[in-house]
Amino acid sequence: MSGNKTTTIVARFGLQSFVILLVIIPYLYILNYAIFPWMHDVTTFMSSVFHSILATALTCLVLISYILVSSTSPGDFNDTLSPSYYLLYPISSINSEEDKKFCTKCNQQKPERAHHCSSCKKCILRMDHHCLFIGNCVGLFNQKYFVLFLFYASLSIFYFFYLLVSRSLEVLLDSTPQQTEYNFLDISKLFLIGSLTISMVIIEISITSMLVNQLWLLGNNMTTIEHEGTKRKLYGRKVLPHQLQQYQDQLRRSDKGWIHNFSTVFGNPSLSWILPVPPHILKNGYQQRKGDIMEV
Repeated sequence: MSGNKTTTIVARFGLQSFVILLVIIPYLYILNYAIFPWMHDVTTFMSSVFHSILATALTCLVLISYILVSSTSPGDFNDTLSPSYYLLYPISSINSEEDKKFCTKCNQQKPERAHHCSSCKKCILRMDHHCLFIGNCVGLFNQKYFVLFLFYASLSIFYFFYLLVSRSLEVLLDSTPQQTEYNFLDISKLFLIGSLTISMVIIEISITSMLVNQLWLLGNNMTTIEHEGTKRKLYGRKVLPHQLQQYQDQLRRSDKGWIHNFSTVFGNPSLSWILPVPPHILKNGYQQRKGDIMEV
């Protein structure tokens, strides 16, 4: 058992280190290739300072969000302040057997919207999914950081791509007044730039797709597990018209408007929505209202 645990820790550390390197290496390359050379020209000096600050700020936001989503507990059964409240008022929407709130693996009752994670070996509050690249579940307490990580990663990749293309065109067109070691483009640089560009495009498409999916789910107050479960019920077997309506009602039963839905994870609307800081609603405890955090 200890051997498996050690292997898991090593694998988690390896994946997290890989992700951090994926963030840092493009940043350092953009600084060296695109931004620093502009500092040698008086006409582009202030622009290079601006881009240096912006690139560093975006990279820091990506890293902070990633570290927080990786290190913050997504929330387990013991984190809920008054689980008895939710256990006393279960929701039986379609099939009481399917919706029973008892985990046979943990051998205990669990709050609404909690799901057992086979990787974390415990029930996670408002579990969205388990992510290998963060080595953690995405749940109630850290989903905000996950969304911000995707948002800032997508934004920084797009920004770095813009700087990379701008600098490459500048060098190829020889728009600088003199040829120096900073703007000479050889075959090795072309290969590196081409590889980096292709990688950035692929990663950008993947991350943006995940971000759009997360925003859509949050806007409808759903998790990935709930959405996939509903899809399986809808399309995995033949359903009668009245059953289809029941499933559609289940899909919408947590939807209370996108602002309220986002507030469930991000806290009350404020500037903190775009900052990797704990949501106010979670710092001060759960709101004791059915339908917000625990209810499906």
